[in-house]
Amino acid sequence: SSGINAEWSLRPGETSDSVTLNLKQQKFCANGDNSSDQQWLVPVTVVTQSRDTPQTYLLDGREGQIVLEGARPGDWVKVNPNQIGLFRVKYSDDLLKRLLPAVKNQALSSADRLGIQQDLFALAKAGYSSTANLLTLMGSYSNERNYVVLSSINTNLSDLGGLFNHLPCYQQFKAMRRQIFSKILTEVGWENKETDGHTDALLRSMLIGTLGHSGDTEVIEKCNEM
Repeated sequence: SSGINAEWSLRPGETSDSVTLNLKQQKFCANGDNSSDQQWLVPVTVVTQSRDTPQTYLLDGREGQIVLEGARPGDWVKVNPNQIGLFRVKYSDDLLKRLLPAVKNQALSSADRLGIQQDLFALAKAGYSSTANLLTLMGSYSNERNYVVLSSINTNLSDLGGLFNHLPCYQQFKAMRRQIFSKILTEVGWENKETDGHTDALLRSMLIGTLGHSGDTEVIEKCNEM
């Protein structure tokens, strides 16, 4: 599959109502193999903080530059909104940092909140991005309530936990998981509600299990009392 690297800049002479997004494509391999020179014609759709109307461009070479009309310096940029394109997106550190508040306050759709962390996890796992960036992103999901998004995050963090469990940082890793999920369990509650849907029950069960495995003393004590 293809991968898109995205970063942007305000070029001399450009107005504050347009910025340039620099794109670069390379083949994405789950094993991190960078030897392929294969290229694709890739339709790339972009939305920005100041303009939620999608703008679509064709990346027809290794690299390309596109002008985002209506975008302002400092805007967040979401490449591949609603994950319709079959490629991974690697953001520059600056663009990723700008996306964090949009994830936290849910300015992005659930599909985009899901896709951002799935892409970054796959990129980190293959060695294209740092695990530190991934963990920083995960901290922005403390307000998340969508079961599909949270289930994906939980699965990805569980995979990371298997790598960290023999390292000194493992206790910090478990503390981070507790920080993400404990607030959500407080709001969801332990008891079934008449207003619960199918995913509410699944979410509650997942949260209790995850927090227990992460060493949440309150959850462990309550489970022992039941």
